[in-house]
Amino acid sequence: MQRSLEMDGNLFFHSDMFRLLRHCIIFTIVLFSGLLFAPHAIAGDVSAIELLIEQPQPRVNIPGVEYTEGADIPVETSASGQRTYLYIPFIGEFFRSIYQFGIGLIGLTATIMIIISGAQWITSAGSADRITSAKKRMLGAITGLIIAVSSYTLLYAINPQLVTFRSLKILYVEEEPAPEPEITHVVYPNGGKMSITDSSGNKIVIDKPGWTRETFHCPSAQSTPPTGVMPKTETDTFRCEKGMEDTFTIRKDLQDAVCKAAENLHKQGYTLIVRGSYRSFAKQVELWCQDGLASYPDPATRNKFYAVPGYSRHGHGVAIDVNLGDEDGENLMPGTNSKSQCNVNPEYIRILAKAFYDADPKWNRLNTEVWHFEYGTASNVGKHLGYPAAPVCP
Repeated sequence: MQRSLEMDGNLFFHSDMFRLLRHCIIFTIVLFSGLLFAPHAIAGDVSAIELLIEQPQPRVNIPGVEYTEGADIPVETSASGQRTYLYIPFIGEFFRSIYQFGIGLIGLTATIMIIISGAQWITSAGSADRITSAKKRMLGAITGLIIAVSSYTLLYAINPQLVTFRSLKILYVEEEPAPEPEITHVVYPNGGKMSITDSSGNKIVIDKPGWTRETFHCPSAQSTPPTGVMPKTETDTFRCEKGMEDTFTIRKDLQDAVCKAAENLHKQGYTLIVRGSYRSFAKQVELWCQDGLASYPDPATRNKFYAVPGYSRHGHGVAIDVNLGDEDGENLMPGTNSKSQCNVNPEYIRILAKAFYDADPKWNRLNTEVWHFEYGTASNVGKHLGYPAAPVCP
């Protein structure tokens, strides 16, 4: 009779164990399948603009990860139409896939442990020690599975941001053509030396180059001694506290003259965007011998658009190329060059120029470029407030 009761008890435990084992296996299979094949929702409206964005190519592939196609990247345009934002989901998709894969792996491991524990229970032959060991292992596997499955809820309870795989919001900046070099050129005195006295009373002498546009030899330009440029020691790189985020390099005593212009714009809700300032001799050589030569092989024609090295006012540290920006630094004159400047809002041209003239009366603007300002020069410059005259702008 006692033996019969023991056998009935073992059968009861075995039946209970099989029922639990079956439910755990079914639950794990459903969970694992759902995690691997769950769809990925992408928030936001899809713009009609097809953007050339390449999908990431990770070195370690995670099973089940799928990245959004470049043309399906969500795009948002600001109410003013001035800004476009891209919502890049790749990082969120990657970590979401790691989380899903990890949960699935834990579920699979738990199932294997439950099966092993079940086999140990079945073959225990009524041994209390083996049954207890199997129960503990099975309980541990089920507990681990529950913790893994409920981890999302736990993390969300701690901080919702821990489980939010938001897309990166990135400002899309359209490619702008490089600013065209100035077409003004330094005219040296008959003595061949230019003497400059800055606002601090320091006297700076710049030697006239011994070449012309016809005789400057590009193949040997790298070995040409720098001539016709402001010594680097007489320039410095600055950033204005108000109305500017960029840095600029200019003659040391001209920082205030630039920053006052930036401050004038700041008071009106605008910013100053710097496109170019001091140019070293090496940079002048690069423009003349690479960019300029490729576009205009004839030196005389090239000199209409590019300054000969040593004859650039940027090289003297007195010229700066700028655009007008809104209060957030968004360029209001994007892509401005000799051709497109005639289509810029004339009010922006006026505001930009007046900010410089009010900052210091020695500022002048080149009569053929709305972005080019020079300090203390006279040739081809003046207090222009509008478009360049014909034939540059009709």
